[in-house]
Amino acid sequence: MNHSIKHISFLFFLLSFLFILFIGLKIVLKPTDDIYKLIPEESEIVIEINLQNFIKEIVYQKVFNAQNSELIALENSSTENFKDIMNAGIEINSKAMLFCEKWANNYVWYAVIPLQNKSKFESFIQKKTSVDQVHYTKKYALIQLSTSSQQAAVTTHINNILQSKVKSINSSNKITHDFEDENEINAYINISNATHINEGCLSLNFEQKQIKLSGFFHPKASATPLEPIKYKTDKDVALSLITSLNLLNAFNFIFHDSYHEIPEYNQMALNFDGTTLMTTNNTIPIDIYPHVNMELEILNKNNWSTFLNKLNSNENITVGKDSMVLNLQGKLFLQYHLSEKLFNLYQTQQSFIPNETKGHYFSLFAQPGKFIDKTFFKKDEKNPPKIIANMKINVIQTILNDFQYIKNLDTVTFDIFKDAENADFTSEGKIVYKTENSHSIISTMLLYQNFMNTFGIFLE
Repeated sequence: MNHSIKHISFLFFLLSFLFILFIGLKIVLKPTDDIYKLIPEESEIVIEINLQNFIKEIVYQKVFNAQNSELIALENSSTENFKDIMNAGIEINSKAMLFCEKWANNYVWYAVIPLQNKSKFESFIQKKTSVDQVHYTKKYALIQLSTSSQQAAVTTHINNILQSKVKSINSSNKITHDFEDENEINAYINISNATHINEGCLSLNFEQKQIKLSGFFHPKASATPLEPIKYKTDKDVALSLITSLNLLNAFNFIFHDSYHEIPEYNQMALNFDGTTLMTTNNTIPIDIYPHVNMELEILNKNNWSTFLNKLNSNENITVGKDSMVLNLQGKLFLQYHLSEKLFNLYQTQQSFIPNETKGHYFSLFAQPGKFIDKTFFKKDEKNPPKIIANMKINVIQTILNDFQYIKNLDTVTFDIFKDAENADFTSEGKIVYKTENSHSIISTMLLYQNFMNTFGIFLE
């Protein structure tokens, strides 16, 4: 009889716990959409992170999968990043936002963070970051993440946002219509510099072993005809990217402005399959030879000749008759060839796999583990490294050895299609992990934690 009472009591406790958890997460803690009022309508990119969804999965894993090796590794991590964030005064049962605006000379990134305790958050910001442009409302912190040459105007703009003097993206219904709460991450993207694609949305849904990407993009009227991709992605290399969408200039919010004026092209095929690092006795003792093979089907040879001449005027780039050297943190060497119809960039020029699929305009396939497995060190016999150079090389090798955790990512795929019956481009993709008995949220958080352990010191 006593055993039956204990069993019934335990069952009642378990059901009560699950009911309270359900009510708390689904009703009491449901996030509101008033955060959208702080996102300007003219934003180029808006990224919404549903913090609540991440917390729900962590709670589930801790309760029902306590032996999850990745969760244990995350909790035992050598840094305090996640513990600090959990005690930073952030309202974790809400949404956080990132957005990017285009200014005359650059792009400016911002974050909007929901607050549970302003004093704790102010202390966290002062101790853990170097940002000094932090502005507050009663419920949110608006943080300027990147610098601007027009800082006075940006500061005035931020104050206008806080006072609701700037039209929000919520007013045009761009976000509320397409963002869904069940997705862990939603993104709005305005690809203003692309030839054939305009604005659209992407969502990231974190499933058991994979992150599922899906979305759409509105087409843009263009004088340049759009053809399907001519090649297939190569499943044997580390990264393969094929596209007939002229997208390179669309990403100047990432790259430095001096490199973004790339002439138009019809098709791009790119295979990357590792890197040879030549160790030398130079001040930076590494020469970089990426095993890349890229083909661009160009529209105007003269425009590309002008582009190469402009690159050559940059002090960090040397363009020769058939080769170029980029002086980055080490010298990077590539061969190139420019003809009437093609621009090729390569170490060893190779052919691509023909494609016959119609309505396919973008295809990406990557195996992140091969980035590490196919990175090789080779000694320069004419200028071999000496004591100081060897010490620097050992540091680089240590970083690469620490980067082995990237192998937990199995494959990354992303494709864009369009058929005659659909006015929009549609997109789909997957980020697949190798880990068993875990969840992609835990795998992603651990990947971030390991990345910060390896590179955090260089980002400060």
